[in-house]
Amino acid sequence: MAVPLSDAWSAVALDSLEDPISVFSLEGVYVSINAAGETLLGKRAAELVGRTYLEVFPELESHPFHEVFRRLSAAKTGIERLEFYYPPMEVWSSQRMQAVSGVIVVEWRNITTLKRAEQEQERTRSSLEREKDRYAALVRATGHIVWTNTSEGEMSGEQPDWCAFTGQTRDECAGFGWSKAVHPEDAQPTIDAWKRAVERRTTFEFEHRLRRVDGQYRWFAIRAAPIMLADGSVREWVGLHSDIEEQKQAAQKLEEARLAAEAGNRTKDEFLAMLGHELRNPLAPITTALQLMRLRGAGILERERGVIERQVNHLVLLVNDLLDIARITSGKVTLTRERLELADVIAKALEISGPLIDQRQQRVSTEVPRGLIIDGDPHRLGQIFANILTNAAKFTPPGGRIEVRGAREGNDTVVHVTDTGVGIAAQLLPRVFDRFVQGHQEIDRERGGLGLGLAIVRHLVTMHGGQVSVFSPGTGKGTTFTVRLPAAGPDGTAEEAPAINPAPRSTGRRVLVVDDNEDAADLLAYALQNIGYQTRTAYDGASALRVVDSFRPDVALLDIGLPVMNGYELAQKLRALVELRPLRLVALTGYGQDRDRDRAREAGFDAHVVKPVDLTQLAALLDEKK
Repeated sequence: MAVPLSDAWSAVALDSLEDPISVFSLEGVYVSINAAGETLLGKRAAELVGRTYLEVFPELESHPFHEVFRRLSAAKTGIERLEFYYPPMEVWSSQRMQAVSGVIVVEWRNITTLKRAEQEQERTRSSLEREKDRYAALVRATGHIVWTNTSEGEMSGEQPDWCAFTGQTRDECAGFGWSKAVHPEDAQPTIDAWKRAVERRTTFEFEHRLRRVDGQYRWFAIRAAPIMLADGSVREWVGLHSDIEEQKQAAQKLEEARLAAEAGNRTKDEFLAMLGHELRNPLAPITTALQLMRLRGAGILERERGVIERQVNHLVLLVNDLLDIARITSGKVTLTRERLELADVIAKALEISGPLIDQRQQRVSTEVPRGLIIDGDPHRLGQIFANILTNAAKFTPPGGRIEVRGAREGNDTVVHVTDTGVGIAAQLLPRVFDRFVQGHQEIDRERGGLGLGLAIVRHLVTMHGGQVSVFSPGTGKGTTFTVRLPAAGPDGTAEEAPAINPAPRSTGRRVLVVDDNEDAADLLAYALQNIGYQTRTAYDGASALRVVDSFRPDVALLDIGLPVMNGYELAQKLRALVELRPLRLVALTGYGQDRDRDRAREAGFDAHVVKPVDLTQLAALLDEKK
């Protein structure tokens, strides 16, 4: 049986998360569990779904988990967190449990490695601090190394601790002979630091590896101080070597855990990039077909086309949100700033969110006077306000009102977006800008979304040096989002963006379309023919090279994920054909991250376009001269 799009999308999104997640009914019955949860519990979803957690794990009846679950089940709403050690699985777990929409969602986080490393590091650190504060006799009893040096900093006399640990004789460690027991990589840095301390008569503190009598090296922290005479001269130096091998190992484990987490984030980003590519590829021919229908004036199918177009646009926004949040949180988003009229930014945002507002027959009023100049990235600022307006439209009933007001307040440009929607409960307000957080939705999830739009808003506003806040008097009383951005100086005005000529046009330019998705290639070529271009198609690199001999294109649109010879390799081969110069190369691909654009530029492409593409914008790009 086919899976509904929303269910399939939820399953993909749930399984893409690295942390184990289980969904229960209020009676404690497993409803769903993601792949990470199956791995943690060692059981497949088929063994769990339909059974209560007490049937599967009866020992939980006396566990804090059971009490918290019962409390949330009775309340039917709320969030609780608990951290505990679970002996049967020998793991430390951090859990976030939320009752929402008739289910309880439990997010597990296995913190065993981190917990043990922290405990071990804390035990070692506390032990080291205690040992440093004890008298020499107590230190001697613990097996640490106490030693003395002459006023000139050379070792002499009896050194029983040193000799017992290193196996050196009294004569071997005399003078600076002790340095031979120090790890070769640490010996000279230790001597240099020691000589500086002796010369300045200051306390010596250092860390190095010291060879034990059995030949093994261990890390030691060294602390030595001069014993001063009444005339200010140094009588001798007294030092202490404290074993910190376990502390170093604990620190290494923490670093390995950090690197593993970073590797996991990279894996997640790569997965999201591939997910975006795989989703964008089928969206491309669908979008092109819709644009063709509009060009051909298929009036009898206007309603059906409108429905498909809205749903495709919704899917595109979901894909973009997933990829944006990955880029933003990993610090890969950069801003291209320019001076902008706030009124123009709001107009662009209304254009983006307009289809949803029109569909819900909502009234929008704007009071944004011209002359409010801001310095920012036009694309990202438009995204900020489009996300806020889309959120307002989703949570405002049909026929409701949305107001947008802009003003200058001191050194800030302030925008208030107020709606007459369902409002936000007080307990949700502090978390409304967190990732994957959404207001209450009924089981049909009419409002949809992934809970990423407002998280993206907060990140982008912060990158612009601004602040975003939200206020709601309560459920059913509407919401106001306020964005504060630094105001730009009054000198100069924002330039208006050049108008894009609408299709159709007549250029006669020859365009080669190369894509292994035959539907995508044929539809795009046909659409370009309808607005005045001459086109040829090819479905792989070898076919494309054969076509160019007779067709001699002015522009080549190349998919990147071609079989055998990928788009980068094909671009380099086309660049090598002197008879094709000047040929304009455009990468038309589902890969849209910054590194993909950089690689396209290095391969010789003149432009990089992410699927699905607007036909009018593509035409403007094709008309640019090499």
